[in-house]
Amino acid sequence: MKQEFNIKLQGKQYAKRHGRLVFMLLCFIVSIVILMMYSSRYFIALMAPVFYLILRLKNVSAEKNFLTDAVCTVITHDFGVVLSIKSAQSKLCETYNVLYSTVNDFSVCGRKVSVCYTSNEKGKLRNRIIEFHILPNDVVFWCELSNKFSK
Repeated sequence: MKQEFNIKLQGKQYAKRHGRLVFMLLCFIVSIVILMMYSSRYFIALMAPVFYLILRLKNVSAEKNFLTDAVCTVITHDFGVVLSIKSAQSKLCETYNVLYSTVNDFSVCGRKVSVCYTSNEKGKLRNRIIEFHILPNDVVFWCELSNKFSK
């Protein structure tokens, strides 16, 4: 049986193209520190800009979490399900073959679906976690699917 669902995935995006800005801010901070060392008059006056630049530099390199729309195709078979997730962002697209015997936890909490299973990729056992948010109309299907995995 094959069904498609609209879901929301949480992704991470790092601040990009800020390399020059970071380099310029670092050079400016170094020059201000040198100026503060050799000139006692400007020491207190320049403390506020230095702290501002340090905070700005910290915020530039931070990562941002966001929710993005995706389509999850669920194909059920005798041994488990195949979850194929397609998104506009290529990093979030993936296909998971989740077998009934390898699932550690399959839970539906509100509109959040969480699947924890053990995968055997290239001879290595790894615990994997899939988390996404579903629409309110699809909660019944995912609850029934989680009941299949818990038996």
